[in-house]
Amino acid sequence: MAAPRKRAAKPPKVRLRRAPEEARRVILEATSELLVAQGPDAIGLKDVAARAGVSHALVTHYFGTKDSLFEEAIAAHAMDLRQTIMSALDSEDTIPVETLIGMLLDSLTEASAGRLAAWLMLSGRMDRADFFSQRQKGAKRIVDRLMNRFAESGVVISRERIEFAILLVLTAAHGYAVGRKAFLGSLGLEATKERDAWFRRELALVLGGLGSPT
Repeated sequence: MAAPRKRAAKPPKVRLRRAPEEARRVILEATSELLVAQGPDAIGLKDVAARAGVSHALVTHYFGTKDSLFEEAIAAHAMDLRQTIMSALDSEDTIPVETLIGMLLDSLTEASAGRLAAWLMLSGRMDRADFFSQRQKGAKRIVDRLMNRFAESGVVISRERIEFAILLVLTAAHGYAVGRKAFLGSLGLEATKERDAWFRRELALVLGGLGSPT
């Protein structure tokens, strides 16, 4: 009787060695993908490591805890959004209020964004002094840029008014992202892309007097 064939040994998994910044970027991208697909409560560091093709130890080395990693991934997304808005404000063309609102709503009204916003708020992370929005002060930077744009165009407007407008957009966008299905449902309406566009237009109309002199 012939001896049974031995199975060929599987080659060991080879992980690419990356520079620290590249490794961090790959881990953050993998984290963002998993957060969007599954939400923060359904994934752990091992899931992120497997998605990124790195060791679990490397993830903990760079980011420590799961919460720290998730917050940094969300902060990176917020920074990308802010850079998009800043780039639009730096363009030579006049940026309609509705366009700026649309940038925020497009980012925040996805189902995944709503889940993440709810997770950040309900867990109390947004209230911490070391939360990324309070450290980076991204909204303040946008206000600074808007003030410069208005000054360049000869429009006189108070900083307080712009700050209120930004605060209104942020709270409306986050609230809509978290509860739009329930809120619209209570009105007998369905959450659709057309309804999202309607909300954007109406919010822009509310802010339509932003550029009026004070």
